[in-house]
Amino acid sequence: MEGLMSFLTLVLESNDVLVERKDGGRIEALLPRDIATSLGIREYQTFCFDSQEAHSDDLVVTYDSDLIDRLSVLLDRKGQLSQIILPGAFIRRDRAEESLRKRLVLNNAVYRIKDFEEKRVAYRVFNLKYTAISDEKREDIITIIINEATLSFPEEMLEVIGPYLREGQEPNESVQIPSSRPIEEVYRMALRVLRRKIGEELSDFERSMNRRLKKDILRLEDYYETIKEEIRQKIAKKNLEGEHRKAEESRLKATEVELERRIKDQIEKYSVKVESKLINALRVIVPSALFNVELQRKKEKREVKIGYNPLLKKIEYLSCEGCLARGCYLCDDLHVLCQRCFFKCPGCEKTLCRVCYPDSCPRCKGIIDSGL
Repeated sequence: MEGLMSFLTLVLESNDVLVERKDGGRIEALLPRDIATSLGIREYQTFCFDSQEAHSDDLVVTYDSDLIDRLSVLLDRKGQLSQIILPGAFIRRDRAEESLRKRLVLNNAVYRIKDFEEKRVAYRVFNLKYTAISDEKREDIITIIINEATLSFPEEMLEVIGPYLREGQEPNESVQIPSSRPIEEVYRMALRVLRRKIGEELSDFERSMNRRLKKDILRLEDYYETIKEEIRQKIAKKNLEGEHRKAEESRLKATEVELERRIKDQIEKYSVKVESKLINALRVIVPSALFNVELQRKKEKREVKIGYNPLLKKIEYLSCEGCLARGCYLCDDLHVLCQRCFFKCPGCEKTLCRVCYPDSCPRCKGIIDSGL
């Protein structure tokens, strides 16, 4: 419930609520009277996110709590879409280029810097809630940050900008920075990052569901196999013929059909269905810098923008266009790829790009395991 705790803390602190984290996954809050009234809680309130750890005076908070719905009152005060501008920092080009040389590693290509520009760069911070439903239910809030100019997603930046938000930095809509690309494109990238992070968070959950599914299927198979064996023994023992034998064989087929139906029901029961929705978004303007870099593999060239992040004091790496991991290869069509997405076909050993050939090898027509 760390995501829920962080979200509640951020919403309260951004509304001038004094919040302090305590041991045992609890927080204490001292609220202005009007905010306490609008939320229907005490002016001094303790919150706990695990009912088994809660004290008698704690308000237990889950994703299904009425409090989460009432927080919309505070969100409406700040707006679901807002913008802040962070103070500038001196950027040394030589340090930025040194970071580029260290962090931009292409194992089968070369690059050269074509341009370096200091400018204000916009980042979009999305708070998204997801719900995963199977035989059990999991929920969490994930925060994702996307560089509008490069579509990189520097997660470490969230920790750096956190203090500016907690200090009550006022929204600033007076400065309008044109978006480098349509917001739909930025949001699509945020959803790709979200799917990746959900996959990481739910890996243990999915393994648990798969283990339970296998146990239930084995139990069903044992149960129906016992029934089928009893039918087969009846046919053999009584040496059934004619209509009586046909009746028992029909029971045998019906038992097999029923087993298949029950297995499908179990697969449906344990399949993980994930839904997500946007809670709010923040546009953060940061005085920054962009490299215009030319990538070259063989005779083919491609230009990309790479951001230098003065808050992190390093460049934001190029991400793999197949799976969003750190990119370190180029294919012949100049897609940026990681090692897993630039690989040899197990059938014919042709080097493949997972973006160009997501399903099958063009040479041997072998099926490609996504591996993702």
